[in-house]
Amino acid sequence: MTEQSSNRIKILLSTAFCGLMLFGCQNSSSQTGMYQQALESRQQITHSNAGEAVQLYERLYARNSGDIGITVKYAEALRKAGMPQQALTVLSPLAESQMKAKPAVLVEYAASNIAVGRFMHAQHALDKFYGLDKKNAADKDDLQPQALNLNGLVLSASGHHAEAEEKYREALASWLGNPSVVMNNLALSLAQQGKFDEALDFLEQAQRQSTPEQQGMHDQNLALVEKLQKKSAKKK
Repeated sequence: MTEQSSNRIKILLSTAFCGLMLFGCQNSSSQTGMYQQALESRQQITHSNAGEAVQLYERLYARNSGDIGITVKYAEALRKAGMPQQALTVLSPLAESQMKAKPAVLVEYAASNIAVGRFMHAQHALDKFYGLDKKNAADKDDLQPQALNLNGLVLSASGHHAEAEEKYREALASWLGNPSVVMNNLALSLAQQGKFDEALDFLEQAQRQSTPEQQGMHDQNLALVEKLQKKSAKKK
């Protein structure tokens, strides 16, 4: 995969997990005021506030390193602050454990692996996620759309755009919240297959729902689709 393609994947991933929920064990010793603040803001880690989130969760993690929920949020903050390798360091002990590899751990681990271009590792984490038993059913169901979106990114990175399209559509069908990230990913997958009208339609839908932070990603994707469309027209 080219460096440009790798950068494209990182851009796609940039807002894919703004809504990652906090799951896992929460012990009584961690119920501090700071922890409550973190719980209340669990859906608010974005690239614009990731640095602040890293500082918050770093302190929480230092005091509650055994708390899976805090560990996942700390890793998410690190990834969104541009430190995915550090996120992998934090998550690896959990992701590689049979007992502690919870749904949120595996999904964030896959996201961090994608961010550093380790797509085979990401796929392995997603395969473990899909294979989790019924004890994790509730958390797994909640995170299934995010896992499918990440699976689409892995497939896109290896040039399997038709298969990626299927994953994105499946993710979109059950996505909770703002679906613009998945729509952008789906649009790029469609464009790679020459389905430009449908790709532009999804980008138009995504633009109407994009946050200011997502607008830059949308504009880059629109420019890329239009470039692919012009290139395709010249070949005809």
